[in-house]
Amino acid sequence: MAELIEVTNGYAFLLFASRAEMALARQMMFKGLRGKDHDIFFQTPKTRTEALLRDFENRAHHCLKMGTPGPVLFGLKSFWQGVSVEGPALQLVCVAKIWFPHREDPYLVEAEERYGRKSFMLYSVPKCIEQLVQAEGRLIRTPTDYGIFAVMDPRLNTARYGSKIKNSLHTRENETMVLKDLKSRFQAIKQHWEGNNGSP
Repeated sequence: MAELIEVTNGYAFLLFASRAEMALARQMMFKGLRGKDHDIFFQTPKTRTEALLRDFENRAHHCLKMGTPGPVLFGLKSFWQGVSVEGPALQLVCVAKIWFPHREDPYLVEAEERYGRKSFMLYSVPKCIEQLVQAEGRLIRTPTDYGIFAVMDPRLNTARYGSKIKNSLHTRENETMVLKDLKSRFQAIKQHWEGNNGSP
């Protein structure tokens, strides 16, 4: 995640499936991010999504104007869907781990009763895809938006259902890229859009 943040110089959503996972990532990354002058926004149980989003967006626009490193937001499920940041204020959406329905989900219990062993592929995987597509949609809000959508979960490449999930995403270049190639590709896309639409 830290290497991806370096590619976009911040302006990032880091999305997590659990609060414990998010807290651990923040603990591991905090010093490095602050050392590179990134403002950090962290979703807590008392945080209002709308207020945190507004603060992130305001800070991002200020950083764009000043030419300084952009903010990084650590968010949970409420940031996977229903929020919108247009333009270069958001250039990276990174999902730490794909999300599957929890055991206490009554619809999962119903699916298991109806489909038995097939419930994972018939219910859980489609729900996972639905959530991941929503997360992907946070990045591209207008026809001129650009950026990186990344999923850090290795199961996309190793699990039997991984290709089904990857093929459901709308990202133009649905592939794994080494960091050096990703940096050059991102810079080329950024220069293209800024050249056509004006620098932020």
